[in-house]
Amino acid sequence: MEFQPQLVANWHVTEACNYRCKFCYAHWSKPKASELWRNDAACRLLISELTRFLSPDNPLWEQRFARRPRLNIAGGEPTLWAGELGHVVDHAVAAGFDVSLISNGSRAETLLNVASKISMLGLSIDSTHCDGNLRIGRVDRKGAQIGPDDLIDLVRELRAANPTLQIKLNTVVNAVNAEEDFSALISHIAPDRWKALRMLPSYNDELAVDEEKFKRFVSRHAAFRRILSVEDNPSMVQSYLMVDPHGRFFQNRLDSKGDYYSEPVLDIGIERAFAQIPFSINRFLARYQPLENTS
Repeated sequence: MEFQPQLVANWHVTEACNYRCKFCYAHWSKPKASELWRNDAACRLLISELTRFLSPDNPLWEQRFARRPRLNIAGGEPTLWAGELGHVVDHAVAAGFDVSLISNGSRAETLLNVASKISMLGLSIDSTHCDGNLRIGRVDRKGAQIGPDDLIDLVRELRAANPTLQIKLNTVVNAVNAEEDFSALISHIAPDRWKALRMLPSYNDELAVDEEKFKRFVSRHAAFRRILSVEDNPSMVQSYLMVDPHGRFFQNRLDSKGDYYSEPVLDIGIERAFAQIPFSINRFLARYQPLENTS
C-alpha cells in the first residue's frame, strides 16, 4: 500500500502519570490546575485553532499532506481523568480531526469507553519482564504493572469494542530492555505498527543506551520490519508537532537537556507560537516510514 502522509499534532494534555519511568519527562504525580484541558472553553478554542492551522491547505505544509490531520492525545497518562479525556476526544472529533491516543494501558475501562471514537491507540510497552518494568519505573506506587498477558487481553477487548481500531506499540529502547527479545509478545498482539525509540536523554542519562546496542535491538526484531519504525536520537529532534498541557508548542533538543517552548497559543496566536520553535517537515515524514521502506 502506498504511504499516505498525514499531519499529526501531539497534545500532551497532562504531565501527571501513575508510573515513574526513569526516561520520561513526566515528573509530577498530581495534575496542575493550569492544565488547559481542565477549562472547557479554552480546550475548545485550542482545538479550533489547531483545526485551522493543521489544514492541508496551510502553505506551511507545502502541499505535502492530503489526508485530514490527526490529533494525538498524550501525557503523562491522560486516561487517569476519564471526564477530561472524554471531552477532549468529543471536541476533537466534532472539529473534524482523526483522533488517536497514547496510554500506558493501566486504565482499561477508560480506554474501552473511548475506543469507538478513536482511530488509533498507542500502547507503551518497555519490558516483557516484571523485573524489567520495576527497574525502569514502569509501576505505580503500589508496585502494580501491566504484564504481557494483561496487555494481550486488553488489546483483545479493545478490538472487540472497535474492530477498525489500529493498535500501535511504542517501545523506548534503554539500558534495561536493550537485550530483550519482544518477538513472542509482538506476534501475540499483532499490532498494526510498532515503534522502537532509542531513549532520548532529555532530562537524565540514567538508562541511556549506546548506538550499537540500539542497532542490535532493531536487528533482533527484523522479522517485524513490515510494521517496525525506528527512531534514533537525531530523528526525534525537530520532527514532532507537540503542544504541552498549557497550550504551548514545544520541541525537544539533541544538544542539551530540556525542551524549547513557545509562548501560549491562546495568548499570542497559533502562527506566532509555532514560529518560536523549530520543526522540519522532512524529518516528520521520515518518522512515518516503516523499516522495510528505509533500507
